Amino acid sequence: MPSQSRQLDIAARFALADAFVADARAVQTTAELRGVMDAFTNEIGFRYFALIHHDDLREPKPGVIHLQNYPDVWADYFIEHRLYLDDPVVHACLRTNCGFGWNELPKLVSLTRRHQGILRGAAKEGLSQGLTIPACVPGERTGSCSLAGPRRGQKVDRFLGLTQIVGAFAFQAARRLISKGILKPALRPRLAPRQRECVILVGQGKSNWEIAKILGLSRSTINHYLNDARERYGVVTRTQLVVSAVLDGEVSLSELAPWQYDHMIG
Repeated sequence: MPSQSRQLDIAARFALADAFVADARAVQTTAELRGVMDAFTNEIGFRYFALIHHDDLREPKPGVIHLQNYPDVWADYFIEHRLYLDDPVVHACLRTNCGFGWNELPKLVSLTRRHQGILRGAAKEGLSQGLTIPACVPGERTGSCSLAGPRRGQKVDRFLGLTQIVGAFAFQAARRLISKGILKPALRPRLAPRQRECVILVGQGKSNWEIAKILGLSRSTINHYLNDARERYGVVTRTQLVVSAVLDGEVSLSELAPWQYDHMIG
């Protein structure tokens, strides 16, 4: 059973999370959201925060979130040299659905020399320790909420649970204010039934010849169906077609890998 001091600490964190959620839902401008983020970041003893989409940030783009107070020297260098392409924090966001401390990066990604160089460069500017909460919305760019640069040298992991709550609502507020649905892809024409069957079989690893045999059609007909499907999605490869159909909700993962869902059928 938690001690009385531990109970008070937990209660204080829940109160802080509740207050942040209320503030994040109420903000009407990005300036207000920045103020709320600044206040929370300082409250738990960090210097810096970043709410960003994982995108090319060299030029502002409609709907792309880029709200942070990192040191200008590092932020400018990071963007100018497109370090986000190799940022291990960005890569780690694709490996987990919950927050992580930067000390956990070696468990989430195999750190290359390039990764390690980026981490050393960040550390020189006071960004040696931090927490990151992935923010992934199907059909949109991935993103994240990060807190970095603890002021008092405390263990950052003790705030991981609190930051998980705050990060989710912070990014939600940023999406409401900045993205406003702009990044959601326009609804594409739905696949015809035969095209959909072909895409599912492609996703199961079948060749066009195998698909023709399974569906009892000619190989040229299968080629036609898949070529037309790729044109509808504006993609070139079979892999891009399958991914696009999944993100569009046209094809489900249970159809692509039904053997993985046997336990749900009984």
